[in-house]
Parts: sequence; structure tokens; C-alpha cells
Amino acid sequence: IGMGLYKSACIAKVNGQACDLRTPITEDCELEILTFDAPEGKRAFWHTAAHLLAQAVMHLYPETKFTIGPAVENAFLTSCGAIYSFETAAKAADILGVDAETAKTFRETAAGLRKTLPQNDEMYIPFEGCKEKSIVIICGYFPFPVLSLDDPKGTAAVRDFYKNIYSAGNMVPVGKSVCSWYASWLSSSFSCIGDAKNAYDTAILSMSGVGLFKEPWEILETGNNPWFVSSAGNFIYAFNNLLLHQNEKGEMKVAWAAPESWKDFSFTLPAYGGGKVDVLVKDGKFSKLDYKSAEDSQKTIIFPKRLVPESKIDKSWESDGDFYRVKVSGDFSI
Repeated sequence: IGMGLYKSACIAKVNGQACDLRTPITEDCELEILTFDAPEGKRAFWHTAAHLLAQAVMHLYPETKFTIGPAVENAFLTSCGAIYSFETAAKAADILGVDAETAKTFRETAAGLRKTLPQNDEMYIPFEGCKEKSIVIICGYFPFPVLSLDDPKGTAAVRDFYKNIYSAGNMVPVGKSVCSWYASWLSSSFSCIGDAKNAYDTAILSMSGVGLFKEPWEILETGNNPWFVSSAGNFIYAFNNLLLHQNEKGEMKVAWAAPESWKDFSFTLPAYGGGKVDVLVKDGKFSKLDYKSAEDSQKTIIFPKRLVPESKIDKSWESDGDFYRVKVSGDFSI
């Protein structure tokens, strides 16, 4: 072959099968030499580059711990994380009144990433050409809430993973059930799209695999190592979402996913902005719903009609299906 192809070769195909450039050819065959311009060439180059980068980082920072996964273009999980990071940083710059030009660039970058999220005709997918089912397709709601609640491809992705959870919901091939971390992740995503029944069902599914909570909920190591939320901690977060789900629009959904079979329960949970929500339900009705605000911003408190004693109903409350919606600028109580 010519020197140009020799220098730009990334991978070979022998009789249609991709192989390393060092593979010996021992018989007559159909041979292709692929460069970076070919999809297979790109993947081979990126895979090799990922190993080289890892080795360089390990040389500079020997205590580094690596995760696993292929080097792919335009990965859904990575894109959602970048979108959320860019948009959050831009909001912070607005609040602080600094770095306006940088914030503009961040927003433009996030908008560009939104336009190129990998997808097929039905839903978002892990990356272009991916045929496997993966938990990453639900990350546009949790842990990175960048999709709208009525995004048809986003909600379809969440429901599709749930449908395939027993085949795709294990972290290791030998698993016989569903990884409790994945089930909790899915429960939190269902909470984000307002699906109370499936949020509850997947939280219960997660609980069946959490065990006795022997593992630490959070492990914070020193140096350059990241923190890790275990399946137990992820379950607690998902379960709390059933009792109090909040979003950045100022909405607080109180006891919204508690099943009708729960006649007596109570909880106290923190609200965004430093407030607190205190709830006591007896005989299937609110004995107390108390929200203490710590800031002046307006909130919308949403709670099930079936839990409100008839004598406590206020005609000024907005009716929204099976729920009441109440806008408040301070404390609120029933």
C-alpha cells in the first residue's frame, strides 16, 4: 500500500470482519484498510485514544480511578450532563451578575447539544447506531432534568426501559433480578414525568433489592476521587420523591404518589430554598400539612384531593384533575 494509506490506516477488515492492523494474514482474503473517514476507523481511533488518555492521566495522577465504557460520539448521557452543567452555570452567572459573555456561550452550546441528542423515530437512544437497551436513556429526567415533561421521545425512553428492565436492568450479566440502583433511578425518572403509579412500583422493586442497608449511603474519598451514591442512598432519594417531589419551577407535589392503601403515615422533608414540609395523615386524610417557607419566592403546592378533609377545602384553591394547586409566597398549612 502507499505511504499515505499506511500512515492514516486505523483498522482493517478481513473478509468483512474488523480486526487490528497487527493481525497476520495467513491466507487469501478480501482485505480493506480503513481510515478515520470510515465509521469503523473512527471507533478504532477513539478506542485507542481513550486508552492513551487513561494511561497519561494515570501517569500524572496515580490515584485516579476509572470507569468503563466505549468511546462513542454524541452519547446521550454525556450530552445531558453537559447540557445541565452549561445551563446551570449560565443561571449562576446571571444570579451573580458576572461572566455574561461566557454564560451566553454556555447557553448556545447547550442549545446545540439539545438539537443533536441521539434518537430514532420513537425515542432517545444511548448513541447513534446503538441497538442495546441501557439505563442511560432515562437520564434526561434524572439525574439531569433537561427534557420537558411532555417530550414524547423522553417519556417513551423511560417507559421502554421499564418494559425491558429484567433484561437490561442488571449491572452484571449474572444478575438474576433488577439492580436496586437502576430501579431507584427509574423511579425518580417516573416522578419527574408525573407517573405516580410507576414511580411507586419501581421504588418498591428497588426496595426488594436494597437489603439491610449495610453499605454506606455516601462514600466521600479524599484527593481527586469522586463521591458515589450507593443503591441504598438512591432508594432513599427515590422514596422521598414519592412523598415530596420538587422541581426548579417552584412546584412541590406533596404525598402525590402515596397509594390509597396508605391510611396512616407521616414525614418531614426539606423544601428547596431552605423551607420544610411536615405532613401527618390519619385515616386517609391530612391531619396536618404544614409548609414553612425560608424565602420570599413563590411556590406552588400540589396535593391529592382525596387526602383533604371536606371541612378544610378552600374554594380559592385551583382544581387540577385529582389534585389541588395552591400558589403561596410564604407559609401554608391545612
